Amino acid sequence: MKKLILISSLHLIGLVGKAQAVPTISDIFSFDVGDEFQSRSLFIPANLARFVVTGKYFSATNDTVFYIRQNDNYYTISFGMPTNATSFVDTIYYTHLTDPITTLIPYTINDSCDSYHDSVYASSNYCGVQIYENMSCLDCCFEETLYNEIYGAGLGWIVDDYQYPAMMVHYRREQFYYRKAISGDSCGIPDRSFYIGLKQSQAEKSICFYPNPASHRLSISNVQSDITIGIYDVLGNLLLETHVDKDGELNVSSLSNGMYTFITEDKQTRNCYKLVIKN
Repeated sequence: MKKLILISSLHLIGLVGKAQAVPTISDIFSFDVGDEFQSRSLFIPANLARFVVTGKYFSATNDTVFYIRQNDNYYTISFGMPTNATSFVDTIYYTHLTDPITTLIPYTINDSCDSYHDSVYASSNYCGVQIYENMSCLDCCFEETLYNEIYGAGLGWIVDDYQYPAMMVHYRREQFYYRKAISGDSCGIPDRSFYIGLKQSQAEKSICFYPNPASHRLSISNVQSDITIGIYDVLGNLLLETHVDKDGELNVSSLSNGMYTFITEDKQTRNCYKLVIKN
């Protein structure tokens, strides 16, 4: 496994090779099913996040790509309080795929009090992938606001850094590990403990549903509290929702053959599963 080295937005970065063309939105957000990414925020309360791509499809005109993601988040509620964990499925999309990544960056002003600088390079700090970096300073003549955004080809965003020194504000989120499913390439050191613990804690509260694949009715068991059950299609549309407080059955005869996301939620946890309907 390669080692991923994250660098401060205020330090110089060693450039490798000659100047490169600005990557497109498609170059940056090119994911495949099975790709995994982990990130952390460097502020208090601490936060760790992981997502795995579980689905991918394009619009009819092929100018928009949709990704279905399984997300696991782990964060501190507040000082002195216990940590909390969530797990959920969402769908994100990127459009105008042939446009340069610069179209997503709003800070493009260069004048006496505002500056903007971007660069494209390959760096061993990110295991050799092509990097696009944007650094901006707004209102530099008075109370400056500093932005640093770094994107990687096939990795999406890597660093999102915001500083407002006059108010002692500093927010930074960075990607510290990735694994590409098709090539098998990985970079960084994964944090396995945070979402393994999440899965273990959820297992104690998770309901059971069967059979899977299902046809007309779904049996629900191990219901320990009032929960909401939602069934979503691959586009993220809610097709069926119900509330249960005891074991029973769920009528799914209205659903067509295919794969769905089955979500259970109570006041503390949110669990996501894959449900297959086969009539």
